[in-house]
Amino acid sequence: DHCTPQNSGETEDYLLSIIEANNNAGALALLQPQSNCGLTSTEQVTIQIKNFGIDTIYGFPVSYIVNGDTITQMVTDTLYGSDTLVFTFTIPANLSTQGNYTFTIYTSLPGDAQPGNDKISGIIIINKTAITSYPYFENFDTFNDTLNLGSPGTPVIALSNGWENDQTDDNQ
Repeated sequence: DHCTPQNSGETEDYLLSIIEANNNAGALALLQPQSNCGLTSTEQVTIQIKNFGIDTIYGFPVSYIVNGDTITQMVTDTLYGSDTLVFTFTIPANLSTQGNYTFTIYTSLPGDAQPGNDKISGIIIINKTAITSYPYFENFDTFNDTLNLGSPGTPVIALSNGWENDQTDDNQ
């Protein structure tokens, strides 16, 4: 009980100061592109960045990496302390081949006091197989021998193109 006098122990006072960094920009999100069917060779790349610091910032580079290419452009907008900005690169990404693309986005503010929030890596965007004609037929010859794996009562085996081999269904 803090209201009752204590005969033993000690009391200490602590002063905690939380100091915001003056210069601190960072990446928040990859807004575009999104996983979809039929992505193109001219996909706009849009990111969201934030001024985590208290100083006004402008004129600093932001970048994205995909397909082994690094694209860097300058932010010319002014960001006041705690502001966020949606930034669209003028150089698009080529996502025209079906498959997975791994993006990295980051800011490069000179003198950034907290570089740990500058980068987001491992963002997966998928250009999915588009079905454009109906009826649609799947050629199961390209599934290797995975259809013969397992036996009744074993878990579902994931196959390509969203198919699965459910070994627990006796009606197969």
